[in-house]
Amino acid sequence: MDAIVFAIRLAIGALLIVAGALKAHDGVTATASTIAAYRLLPPSVVGPLAVALPYAEIVLGGYLVAGFFVRAAAFVAAVQFVIFAAAVASLVVRNLPADCGCFGSAIPTPPSWAHVAVDVGLAIAAAVIVRYAPGAFAVDRTFCGGRACGRTARNRSVMNRAERRPPMPSLTQQRALAQRRRMMLFVSLGILAAAVITAVVLGSRVPKSASDAPITAQLGVGQKAPDFQVSTTGGPFQLSSALGKPTLLEVFATWCPHCQRETAVLNSLYARYGKTVNFVAVSGSPYDVTSQGNETQADVFSFAQKFRVRYPIGFDPELAVAKSYLQGGFPTLVLISKDGIVQAIRDGEIPERDLDRAIGASVAGHRPDPKMAG
Repeated sequence: MDAIVFAIRLAIGALLIVAGALKAHDGVTATASTIAAYRLLPPSVVGPLAVALPYAEIVLGGYLVAGFFVRAAAFVAAVQFVIFAAAVASLVVRNLPADCGCFGSAIPTPPSWAHVAVDVGLAIAAAVIVRYAPGAFAVDRTFCGGRACGRTARNRSVMNRAERRPPMPSLTQQRALAQRRRMMLFVSLGILAAAVITAVVLGSRVPKSASDAPITAQLGVGQKAPDFQVSTTGGPFQLSSALGKPTLLEVFATWCPHCQRETAVLNSLYARYGKTVNFVAVSGSPYDVTSQGNETQADVFSFAQKFRVRYPIGFDPELAVAKSYLQGGFPTLVLISKDGIVQAIRDGEIPERDLDRAIGASVAGHRPDPKMAG
């Protein structure tokens, strides 16, 4: 059993480390947008959680791989997987076009019941570790007398056969082990306290439109697209007057690095589909590029010049378009059919090939992937 527990520890620990590292690589703003897209947490929680979650997963995974406080680490991991399963299930039930974000933007993971089943399975595996901790090659065996740290004489009856073999340590050895356990506990609490303080401090520095959670409109694929009117660099645009050909709407923020990078993708697609598809980008954040001042029309035009935007781009001071379309993160891209029906919604950067495939399907009169995922 020790070998099995060790294998499960390594698998779950490595999974958590990779997931945390990929989220950390994406950055706080991207992680905050992903969390906000679930529409489950208040805005005041999103920012600090976006800071803490990646590093908490890395630390938790490191504890499991090393076999350090195995039972406590596995219990926390099990609870985390149960929470993840419930959150992903809520996305499936509500049919929200959000990415699960388990591995950041590097590995897109759309919500599904299969994903929920995987998280439940991981929770069960973590529970097995809790039951049979610590397993082979665990630091706990060195510091806690061959047992999982925290296991006392009162529950020795549940010790597995391999753990019954070592003789009971002497009184002096027990005192030394107790001192080691206290030291390990204080170190762990210190790490936890540092993580909490870091999360609070850095979370308060997340750009307001990310930490306060972007607007999340109640809009789904198959619904009639809300009409809107906005002045753009290409002249006035009104959705109801532009029907007859598909429309690609982007809700963006000038401070958003993902929006800045997406301009190159949209420029390329505009050159290809500009005559058969309506392209329009509308500002959706009240904050300017510094994330401190108020957005103005001049800021939007400056953004268009800096990034050489060729498609129509407009300023919406009332954020009316964002309130109708924004899906928890910048940029949000919405593909609307020539009849005014929402065909696809997705937030975050979208590869050109995925957008190209979705737009091509809409132009041809076919149904594109609802999440423009290829």
